[in-house]
Amino acid sequence: MSPADESLDIRPDSENPLFSGVCAQRRKYSPRHQITRFVGLSGIYDVKRLVPHLDRRGLYKHVMYQMAGGKRNLGVYSVPSYFDRSRRGEIGDGVAGCDHLLTCMPKQLILIHGTADKSAPLSETTSLASILRTFATTTGNGTDTNRDVHTILVTDATHTDPFIDELLVRGSSCVVDIIEEYVRPSAVSQEPRKSIASTQQLTVTPGDRSRLLRAARWVCPF
Repeated sequence: MSPADESLDIRPDSENPLFSGVCAQRRKYSPRHQITRFVGLSGIYDVKRLVPHLDRRGLYKHVMYQMAGGKRNLGVYSVPSYFDRSRRGEIGDGVAGCDHLLTCMPKQLILIHGTADKSAPLSETTSLASILRTFATTTGNGTDTNRDVHTILVTDATHTDPFIDELLVRGSSCVVDIIEEYVRPSAVSQEPRKSIASTQQLTVTPGDRSRLLRAARWVCPF
C-alpha cells in the first residue's frame, strides 16, 4: 500500500481503531457507483499532445509541467494514453488498462464543445468520443464496459461563449439548458432524456452582443 493509500485507510473499526463506530458504518465514496452521469464541457483530454498548442495560447509549457508534477507525468493526465497501446509507456507500468478505466466511468457521458473553440480544439471531444465508443464495444473480458456516449456541438461557440459570454448578456446559457434537460429524469423511467439534438445554437449570437463583448472576442479569441 502506498503512502497515499494509507492516508485514505477507511477499514472497519475492528481493523482500524482510529475509526469511530459512526464513521465505520458510512459507505466510502465510490465514483464507480455514485457518479452516474458525466458532462464534459470544452474539454482538454489529451494534455500531452496539446502542450505546444496551449503554450502558443498562453498556458506556457513550464506551467503545465509544474501542474502535472513534472513533464514525465503529462501522459497520466491524458485519457487517450490509457487506450492507445503505443502510448502505454506514458502512464507507467502497473497502471490498469482501458477495460478497468471504462468500468470506472459513468454509464452515461455527454461531451459538449463549441465549433469555434480556439483554446481547446474541437478534435479533443470528437476524438475522445470515438475512442470511448470503440472500446466500449470491443473490450469487456466479462466486465460491463458498455457506455452511452453522446456528443453535442454548439455552432459558432468559442471556449467561453457557453458559460461566460451568454451569462453576461442573457443571464442564462444554452449549455445550462442542455445539462438541465440531460439530467432531468423521466417521470416514468427515471432515466435521463436522450432526445437532445447533437447540434445546438447559442441563445445570443455574437452580433447581438455589446460592442465591448464583441471587441473582447476579437482581441482575445478563446
